[in-house]
This record gives sequence, C-alpha cells and structure tokens, in this order.
Amino acid sequence: MKKSISAILLLLSLTAIAQKNAALILVDATQQKWIGGHPSSGSGERYVVFMKLNSTENIEVTKLWINKEEVFFELQNYRMLLNRAATKGDTIAAIYNPRYHNEKPELNPVEKSKTCKSKNQALVEYSINQKKYYLKVKKFRILEADKHM
Repeated sequence: MKKSISAILLLLSLTAIAQKNAALILVDATQQKWIGGHPSSGSGERYVVFMKLNSTENIEVTKLWINKEEVFFELQNYRMLLNRAATKGDTIAAIYNPRYHNEKPELNPVEKSKTCKSKNQALVEYSINQKKYYLKVKKFRILEADKHM
C-alpha cells in the first residue's frame, strides 16, 4: 500500500514537472452554445482553448482537433490589439466556431491516429524550430449559453 501511494505521488510530481517545462501550458478550455439576437442570425457553439506561452522560443500553433475532427481556428492574444507578438508569460487563445468555419481539412492516416479519442476533448499541435509537439485538452468546461435577444 505504501509503495503504491509513493508511486502515485512520484507520477503526479513528474506530470507537474513535465507540464511546467512544456512550451505551451493549458490554462482553460471552454465550450459555449450561442443564439443570435436577430431573426435568422443563427446559433451554434464556440470552443476556446486558452494556453500560456512558457518559452522564449518562437512557438507556432499549427493544428487543432476538437471532438475527433481537425478544425480551422483563429489564434488571438491581447497583444494583437497593440500590434505586438505574444511573448513568454502571455496567454493566447485558439478559437473555433463551426458556424463560421464549416469546412474540414483533409487528414492523412498519421494525423488521424493522433486525434482526440472521445467527444469533449481537443488536441493542439504546435511546433518549435519545425519540431512538432502536442497539448491535450481532456475536457472542455461548459459555459452557460450566450443568448443575444
């Protein structure tokens, strides 16, 4: 019993160290339904993955998979408003709204094997010096519906 508790504590410590040393750290992931305020303005869902830059190296977020599908996304950070690039310590957001991005990228067999294994998950692909890394979102936090009426 004592050995199993020690093993669990060691595993948790190594996971925390790996997360701390990662170039991108997951801050939050949200999913929110929305309803437009005008007739025929539509409705849909919006997914946002918030990530903290934990490296001074140039990080490029290249792909996003949500609910087992690769999706087109927008990358935003508050420094964009100041016309500056994000730097270490900043939080960036990968945003996907299926209403505005309904086309699906073509996946090759290798990419299909790396995608999310179940619903309500996401996978972010990013690269540093052309080497690929992955950040997994195990579950989205569901927000209250946004109703513009």
